[in-house]
Amino acid sequence: MKERIFLKKLLISSILGVLCLSIFPISTFAYEYWYDPNNTDNAWELLGGIDDGDLDIFADNNFTINNTTYDFATEYRDAYSDWYSSVGPLYITESNRGTNKLWFYADDYGEQGLNGWASFYLDGNRQQDCKSCSLEGNYDLAKTYLNAHDLEDGTPFTSAEVEAVAIHEIGHALGLSHEDDEDAVMNTYNVDTGNFNVLYDDYGVTNLYKNN
Repeated sequence: MKERIFLKKLLISSILGVLCLSIFPISTFAYEYWYDPNNTDNAWELLGGIDDGDLDIFADNNFTINNTTYDFATEYRDAYSDWYSSVGPLYITESNRGTNKLWFYADDYGEQGLNGWASFYLDGNRQQDCKSCSLEGNYDLAKTYLNAHDLEDGTPFTSAEVEAVAIHEIGHALGLSHEDDEDAVMNTYNVDTGNFNVLYDDYGVTNLYKNN
């Protein structure tokens, strides 16, 4: 008798569980985009997609500031490799095919209150009002910046933390905005933890360009 009651309760719990998942689905992926305010179904993106194009790295591999030396070029390459190996197809590479899509910079830009940022351009015109402003249209070139001044200020960032910042900014360059999920590399506060895991973000890039 007790066993029947237990099985009945188990069946009811299972049904309720399915109903709850139907009403409140669990999200496996964490990603956010910038949207056209006049059409929220239309997310801004890198024109021409991500299956071809060039990237250039304008960053030193031996940059010293206040006795701290950074290998920005390597950090950028390692950060991009994380995206490249997780997102398919992502075939923007260091080559000379003539279609520039991603430019990576690093320097001492002075006190900005930002460890890094991304800027977006369409036909040479900037698609945002400020460094930390939202993207306001489709773009054909994205530039990311690592700011040695703020990375070194106070407690200098480690190599792992610099790479995490680069991963975050490259995520912006590929079309992702900030994400609230605390496990996502696109979380604003996660870049300071040295989080390399793009598992929660990579599908967002693939999904954005699935029709290209």
